[in-house]
Amino acid sequence: MESLVNKKKKRDSMGYETMLEKRLLVLKKQFCDEASFVQDMLEVSIRALFKKDSAALLKIIKHDEPIVNNLDIEIEKQCTQIIALYQPEAKNLRLVLMVLKANYDLERIADHAVNIAQSALAILEYDIGMVQDIVHTTAECSLGMLKDALHAFINEEDLLAQKVLARDDVVDNLRDKCVKTLGELLKQNPGSNILFAHILRIVRSLERVADLSTNIAEYTLFVLKGTIVKHGKDEQL
Repeated sequence: MESLVNKKKKRDSMGYETMLEKRLLVLKKQFCDEASFVQDMLEVSIRALFKKDSAALLKIIKHDEPIVNNLDIEIEKQCTQIIALYQPEAKNLRLVLMVLKANYDLERIADHAVNIAQSALAILEYDIGMVQDIVHTTAECSLGMLKDALHAFINEEDLLAQKVLARDDVVDNLRDKCVKTLGELLKQNPGSNILFAHILRIVRSLERVADLSTNIAEYTLFVLKGTIVKHGKDEQL
């Protein structure tokens, strides 16, 4: 016959698991909100660059960045509390740790969206037609990687995460092509150094977004499989 002590332990265990599940759900919701907000920031910064929308660019710099900073602090606090209070194990622990890391990467992506907005404001009066196509292609690739990386992480889709990893070289190649093109154009248009400097900053920010999206895809695989994908190697934890 089951003892009262064992019954109490079971009830306590069930209560612990229920509370942990609730806290994880709250954490996931907060992360989804932050991910959606940061993705929108990047989309708006890119769209406003081509449309020369100064109001949208200023909103990103003055209004949106502080919001992301607050979300970042709140998620970090939630992760720390969950680890301290519930000591999660296995997949739950991996999830909390990777949300903590992905949260940091999202904050950095928001910083790059601000960089793009700042440079876009600085070149509002310039005609960027000569480099618009390559910048647009790089932006589409980087934004696509971010969307897929976040979708894979939130919905735990390992195949999509692997596809994101395979696309990182595409953006690197576009960046290199853009640097070469800008160098050639600068020789032909020596008075356009300010324009090309800001275009280069925008492209490098987009390339960093692709790198950070790759990180998030790697976190997905770690959460699901305990596999560390880093520096071109797979390691089982």
